[in-house]
Amino acid sequence: MDVIINHDSVDEEEQEAVDNLRKVQGQINELINILNTNVQTLQERGGNLEALEGLSDQLLDKASEFKVITRSMRYKHLARNNKWCLLSVVLAFLLVGVIIGVVVLGIKLSSS
Repeated sequence: MDVIINHDSVDEEEQEAVDNLRKVQGQINELINILNTNVQTLQERGGNLEALEGLSDQLLDKASEFKVITRSMRYKHLARNNKWCLLSVVLAFLLVGVIIGVVVLGIKLSSS
């Protein structure tokens, strides 16, 4: 039995295999590029997250400072308002006392 090999069909099959191999290699290279891009993006994201964490810590510190300052300002203004209220009450009592004193003196002077 003699086997007859058709060289043309073997060459075409080899060429097709080589083309498929090149196509697969191109896809692998493309995948490697995509993976490298993803890794770089993840590294940048990690850096951005660290920066964001630092900024959030600063914001928390500033919020604490703001809370202390607003509390002290609240007490300061409350004391100032109370001072004016107390002064108003004292002046009102003095005015009422003067009026009562004048009325009482007027009654005593008119009865004598």
